[in-house]
Amino acid sequence: MHESEIPIAAVRNRQLGVEILQNMSQPHKITFGKLARTLAYEEPECQFVFGFEQGSDGVTRLEHHIPQQQYVPRYRTAFERTKEFLQSRGQPVEIHGDYWVPKNLTPSDITERIRLELAQNKGLPPLGFVIEDQLVSPNYAPFKAEGSHWPWMLWTVLLVPRSSIQVVFDECSSQFGLVENDKFEGFSGNFLQTLADLWKALCAIRQADS
Repeated sequence: MHESEIPIAAVRNRQLGVEILQNMSQPHKITFGKLARTLAYEEPECQFVFGFEQGSDGVTRLEHHIPQQQYVPRYRTAFERTKEFLQSRGQPVEIHGDYWVPKNLTPSDITERIRLELAQNKGLPPLGFVIEDQLVSPNYAPFKAEGSHWPWMLWTVLLVPRSSIQVVFDECSSQFGLVENDKFEGFSGNFLQTLADLWKALCAIRQADS
């Protein structure tokens, strides 16, 4: 039986303005968030905050999280229950955005992409090390991201020697970027553009140390 088919018992606490929906195995509650136009979804294992807009046409538009945050366990369940909460209030609901569908990339797919980029460009920045020697078999791991309660899952593809900097690949956006001290610093674009940003970062570090 799919989760959407599980009978849900609704218990309303009107004094608190909280609606608690409970199925046989997993209680949860949905409340209006502390920030304007947000809904807070809570259950023992997780918490999510979803944004929404109330249109002049009476339609409520519920917003998906960005793809990098949708891998979190129970995201789909939380989103569907939040949509049901809005619908239970007699409001038509439209969805802004989509569920992200994984591309089923393999480490060899990412390695081949890097190989092709390197083969097509010989004007590489002087990083102070041989790039090919520092490439690693892509490894999927969580990293902190600015403004995100949940870590982002990214592929580590290159380790900078004697440094906490890594080059990573994000399959949601198909872009490379930099991580420093296990914190994602942002997207650069393709692999060669990321190497250019890495060179700038290393120059700044060397200048600060001199």
